[in-house]
Amino acid sequence: MNKEYEDIFSELNRHGVLGAALVSREGMVQYSDLPVGVHQETFGIMVATMVGAAKAANSELDRSTPSKVIVDSPEGRVVVVTAGPKNILSVVVDSTFELAPLFKYLNKAVSNLNG
Repeated sequence: MNKEYEDIFSELNRHGVLGAALVSREGMVQYSDLPVGVHQETFGIMVATMVGAAKAANSELDRSTPSKVIVDSPEGRVVVVTAGPKNILSVVVDSTFELAPLFKYLNKAVSNLNG
C-alpha cells in the first residue's frame, strides 16, 4: 500500500503540491509527504480537529458534513478533503495556487485512494 500512496502523493507533487498527508478521522497519520520540520502527529490531530469542528458547525446549521476545509494565510493554504468514510486527505500549497485545478487533482487522488 505504501507504494500506492507514494505514487498518488508523487502525482500531487508534480502538480505543485508542497506536501500532503492521509489522516484517519481520529487524527492518526496513515501516510505523509509533509514539508521538513512539520510534526506529523500534531498535524494529523489538527487536521482531524478541523474536520470535526467544521462538521459540528454545519450540524448546528442543519447542513451535511462538509467535503472540504480550507485554511488560507498569506504564506499558503492547507486544503483538507474527505477521502472516504475513515480518512482525510490534506495538502499544503502556496498562496498563489489556483483552487479549481487543485480540487481536480484532489478528486483524482481521493478516487485513487479509494479505488
